[in-house]
Amino acid sequence: MSIENNKTIVKNFYDEVINEKKIESIEKYLTDDFIHNGEKRGIEGQKEAVKIFLTAFSNLVNTIEIFLGESDLVCVHESWIGKHTGDFMGVAPTNKQINWTSTAILKIRDNKISQTWDENDFLGLFQQMGKYPDNS
Repeated sequence: MSIENNKTIVKNFYDEVINEKKIESIEKYLTDDFIHNGEKRGIEGQKEAVKIFLTAFSNLVNTIEIFLGESDLVCVHESWIGKHTGDFMGVAPTNKQINWTSTAILKIRDNKISQTWDENDFLGLFQQMGKYPDNS
C-alpha cells in the first residue's frame, strides 16, 4: 500500500459517504472489525453514527483542509457545514447553518479503513446552535 493510495481511500470515503450521502458505500471503505476511538463499531455501527450526522445536518458537506499520510496512517483536518434540521444529541433542530472542524487519524489495512481516532469541535458546534445537550 502506498501513502497516496491510502489518502485516496480516505478522500473517496468522505466524498462518497458524506458528501454524496451514500451510506451504503461504507462497506467499500471500512473493515468488518472497524474501531472508532476505541469502540468496536464495525460497519453497521459506523453506518448508524454517520446517519446521525446526515439526519441532523441537511446538506452536510465535508472539506479536507489538511491531508497528511505516513505508513498506514492518514491524518485529515476537516471543516464541516450543514443546516441543523434534525435532532442532534438531544438538541432539537434550530434551522441554523452550522460549521465546525475536526481532526482524524485513520488507519488503513487491506485497502480499507480499519480504525479511526478523531476529535470534533463540538463546543463550537453547540455554541452556534445556542443550545447544549441535557446532561441530567
